[in-house]
Amino acid sequence: MKKLIYYYLFVISISTVVNLWLIGGFMDGSGFPLIRSDGDGYYIYLPTLLIHKTLNFSVLKQQFMGNIINCPGIYLHPTTGKFMNIYPIGVAVLMSPFFLLAHFLTIITHLYIAGRFNF
Repeated sequence: MKKLIYYYLFVISISTVVNLWLIGGFMDGSGFPLIRSDGDGYYIYLPTLLIHKTLNFSVLKQQFMGNIINCPGIYLHPTTGKFMNIYPIGVAVLMSPFFLLAHFLTIITHLYIAGRFNF
């Protein structure tokens, strides 16, 4: 019984330290943006497909200040003139339930503008 109490105290203290560390990282701004680098390339499929219902990445152009090439992994194909994504869609498929949940919560709460990148 005494070992069990020590185990719970250990788990609570470790989780408290980790949570304080994470909260501290977000409070000083080092945790933002939440999605960056390769994550942008995977994530960009979600608003394009699920909200705009297209694979034409140029629909997100205005959200990248007119230059979608600012998003990692997106490049302009030289022969077709269309924007292409170098990342496969698999990670986006795995992220889609969480994206949909966040999107619906955003629509309900109006904390952010739904259907765009919130930088």
